[in-house]
Amino acid sequence: MFKNYLKTIYRNIKREKLFTLLNLSGLGLGLGCVLVIFKIISYELSFDKHHSNYDNIYRAVRESRISSGISYNEGVPHPVGEGLRADYPELIVARTHYENGQIAVQRKDGDYDRYQEDDGVVFAESSVFAVFDFGFIAGDSATCLDQPNSVVISRSKAKQYFGLNDDNLDQAMGQQILYENKVLLTVKALIEDYKETTNIPFSVLIHYENLDGINPYYRKGNWGSNSSATNCYMLVPDQFDVANFEELLVGFVDKYHGENASVDLKYNMQPLSDIHFNTRYDNYNERIISLEFIKALGIIGIFLILTAAINFVNLTTAQSIKRSKEIGIRKTLGGKSGQLAIQFLSETLIITLVSSFVGLIFAEVLLIYLEDILDYKLWINLFEEPTTLLFLIINIVVIGLLAGVYPALSMSRLNPIAALRTKFNIKAGSGFLSFRRVLVIIQFVITQVLIIGTIVVQSQMDYFLNKDLGFEKDNIILTYLPNKDKENLDRLKTNLLANPDVKQVSFTLSAPMGTSNSNSHIQHHSIPEGENMRVNFKFGDKDYLDLYGLKLAAGQWIEKSDTSRILVNRKLAEALGYNNPQDAIGEKISGWYRDMRIVGVVENFHTHSLQQEFVFCIFMNNNRMYYEMAVKVNSAGQTLDDVEPTLKAVQKEWETVFNKDIYDFEFFDEQLASRYDQEKNMGSMFKLFSVIAIFIGCLGLYGLVSYIANKKTKEIGVRKVLGASTFNVLHIFSREMLILVFISFLIAGPLSYVAMHDWLDNFAYKIDLSYMIFVLALLISFGIAILTAGYKAFLAARANPVLSLRDE
Repeated sequence: MFKNYLKTIYRNIKREKLFTLLNLSGLGLGLGCVLVIFKIISYELSFDKHHSNYDNIYRAVRESRISSGISYNEGVPHPVGEGLRADYPELIVARTHYENGQIAVQRKDGDYDRYQEDDGVVFAESSVFAVFDFGFIAGDSATCLDQPNSVVISRSKAKQYFGLNDDNLDQAMGQQILYENKVLLTVKALIEDYKETTNIPFSVLIHYENLDGINPYYRKGNWGSNSSATNCYMLVPDQFDVANFEELLVGFVDKYHGENASVDLKYNMQPLSDIHFNTRYDNYNERIISLEFIKALGIIGIFLILTAAINFVNLTTAQSIKRSKEIGIRKTLGGKSGQLAIQFLSETLIITLVSSFVGLIFAEVLLIYLEDILDYKLWINLFEEPTTLLFLIINIVVIGLLAGVYPALSMSRLNPIAALRTKFNIKAGSGFLSFRRVLVIIQFVITQVLIIGTIVVQSQMDYFLNKDLGFEKDNIILTYLPNKDKENLDRLKTNLLANPDVKQVSFTLSAPMGTSNSNSHIQHHSIPEGENMRVNFKFGDKDYLDLYGLKLAAGQWIEKSDTSRILVNRKLAEALGYNNPQDAIGEKISGWYRDMRIVGVVENFHTHSLQQEFVFCIFMNNNRMYYEMAVKVNSAGQTLDDVEPTLKAVQKEWETVFNKDIYDFEFFDEQLASRYDQEKNMGSMFKLFSVIAIFIGCLGLYGLVSYIANKKTKEIGVRKVLGASTFNVLHIFSREMLILVFISFLIAGPLSYVAMHDWLDNFAYKIDLSYMIFVLALLISFGIAILTAGYKAFLAARANPVLSLRDE
């Protein structure tokens, strides 16, 4: 019997090549997309799970009440770790401070090989090896960072710095490296390279106390100063009551930060499992994936596979009329409905199985395409990934059964007499066609939700990239300053400005919307006692405002380094009670460990991503805070290749002054664009999966039109004999399509509005959900329906009526 089933299936597949191809394409695309989404979600959810203490590791994070709301920060003051270790000895506490810097290794000829390390360098306590899992190649994890000037490096760094290989790695032990041309470090241990799926990406670990002399913000005993780069991790015992411990931390805050400090400050325990997903806090990997994004991907996956299944049902039942005589003969010869149902289910499962191979090929191609969007590589190896194999098998069985049950039951229950006479048509109002309409409506709802989502996300991204930020961002290159020697900086600026293609040069802490921020509290007579006003400090020389195109509302900029005179932005001036910017001039503010006098007011500009509103800002010209050089080049009407000589000239002058350091730069506008990588990725994926869903939906529509054409063959023939034009016949097909699309829109529109409105609420500055977005989506859907239905409908309208009526 089974052999007979296989023969029948093979003959049907061979006879209906087009429908088989459409089925394989639709299911293959759906399975491929779902497999890719499964891989992406599995990858993101696997972060840091390789640590054996995964469930018991926490990070201390700050929650501060400020005048503008609640501020969240992953950085804590340096003494926090020591305080926790002293007060709660049951905890294993590890302090870390992430840095970037230059590593120099002396060669035999006395010169140095230099390496700019923008990732992986961390100042850490030896307890970090008790909290996290590091595979030790050589050295003692308990003592390797006990002494100052000790360093632990990874396998790849040992190879890079000392020219070693896997066979002689132990020769790195005892070798020395020079950090930032200041501290000579001795290698005390070697560890394996960190896994890609980690937010603890450490490859060079330096003794924590070596921060003294390297980082000017390092104040060992200062509880009032903190940096986001300084984190404090804790390994807690099993069955530890975290909620109760957070209550105890209220007293900890009052003890070390001062009486009643807990009114405005809290320390919370953030689980390691939360660090990769919580958008309130940053991490050392500088990559946060919100759980909302993961959920959205999962929903898209469900949408796609549901669309593919509906597509299969539509295409299979569209063939039911053509197979009516086969069904009638089988039932007349004694075939039972159950046997026919099993045959059709078997056919569905076989097509689904074959589709899975198509899906695997498509998934591999799709993963290659997504590399640039995801910024990491994934691949599928079913023999080494049992969870992926199990997921694929479950999809094959479930989709095969769900997609095959309805067509199998429908065709196996046909009346044999009516089937043999080909008069088994079911009325348009019957359950059969109503169910098909429901399937098409669901398919179009999914497609329209994805279309609307794509339009909204892309529009929001365009808004981000084109909105006036309050400063200039084009043609500006940024590079790190190794030291702040005034003579060197003056010489560098003079030499650069001698180049006619260099318009302006400024030394700063960071750009207006830069990656480095300094924040502190201020006092003013308008601020109620007991309240904190947290402000963002910007530091720059006399050319800072002009280079970035910041606008003065009142007063003037500070020409020379001076910590007693400041500028404030308009938002801060108004918060202090000066609605007229001129009234703020001469007023005094206390903060940053000194009294300061306002000499100017700057118009508001954005300091963070557009997810946040304007913040309070203070500007100061303080040469101790110059860590970055901004150079504006003249590139009007020029391509990047045309600007290349200017960039090389800037590099040459920089290397002349800083001849012991590595030159590295980035364009300011590219740095800004990188802030919205997750939103851009979301938009790119929406577009990609929307196109695939639309394509699969088109296959389903083709099946529906084919069904209608088969069902109305004689009706069309009669109409044409009675004088109906091709347009009249096309109207029969298009009318139903457009009605179904419109009904789908009535469902998809509100669903999309709610979903997109909630997503846009994450941004302080956003587009309006205009009705034109929904009108555009509806028009696109109409166009897709008409184009898809048009070809098959045109063939039916142009068919010779004699052929459809000759057996009457």
